[in-house]
Amino acid sequence: MFGHKYKHILLDSLFISLEHRNKGIGKRLFLSCAGMAQKWGADKIYICAGSAEDTIVFYYTLGCKEAEEIKMELYESDPRDMQLEYVISD
Repeated sequence: MFGHKYKHILLDSLFISLEHRNKGIGKRLFLSCAGMAQKWGADKIYICAGSAEDTIVFYYTLGCKEAEEIKMELYESDPRDMQLEYVISD
């Protein structure tokens, strides 16, 4: 966990092969991760999303938004990534 105002947990990677996209697999995996993060006591999921338009659209469709609090080490590791967050609801 990290963060000053909220408890963030990092979603390190989520990748669905092209032939398996648009079948709801990514959404189910993401929501499963959100459920686990909630059990662990996290407030938000932090995502370093690749700059591909499809990737950004996927995360925005799930309700992610630009991160309020940037983890500089993650940003500096690849400044091309978008720093996003997902609020875990109760």
